[in-house]
Amino acid sequence: MKKKLHLMASVMLVALFTLVGCGDKKAETGGTDEAQVLDSIAEQQKADSLAALTQAQEAEASKKVLAEMFEGTLKTALETAELTEALSGGEFTVFMPTEEALEEVKDKLGDKTEAEKILKNHVVSGIIAVPDMMPDQELETLGGGKLKLTVQEGLMYVGGVEIMEEHDIEATNGIVHKINKVLIP
Repeated sequence: MKKKLHLMASVMLVALFTLVGCGDKKAETGGTDEAQVLDSIAEQQKADSLAALTQAQEAEASKKVLAEMFEGTLKTALETAELTEALSGGEFTVFMPTEEALEEVKDKLGDKTEAEKILKNHVVSGIIAVPDMMPDQELETLGGGKLKLTVQEGLMYVGGVEIMEEHDIEATNGIVHKINKVLIP
């Protein structure tokens, strides 16, 4: 897309310089004068800006609130722990276990107190993207516990659990990093 825009802008500039070099004469290609070329360039720039803005707005609109990103066992546990509303406001980083990982603690997630403890151990205040994470950094969870970030063989770990390739998933009020184990408090 950018290459196409650069090519289009280059062609328009060449046309403009050709017209300017000809003074008040009409361009040889169909009698277009300088003002029409400038208007054409302005219209194209306006259209390109509008398209970029629309694309950005669509991307933003497709984002969900963190609480809406939970599915399956995790969604049920969130409802059991009555944390849906809490994760709908504020900004958070969520280390989201896979459905398979949750199977290991599914029985505990049916209990409100246990579900709340486990889920709060996966959430920290603020938005922290993987590139912003620092080795040996400690993150305080909503449950009051600490999760230490480490790096092993170029991979980032949180609380001893690898952050999967599916990370930096943006929400309107935070960011999600998938992990393949549950962070037990």
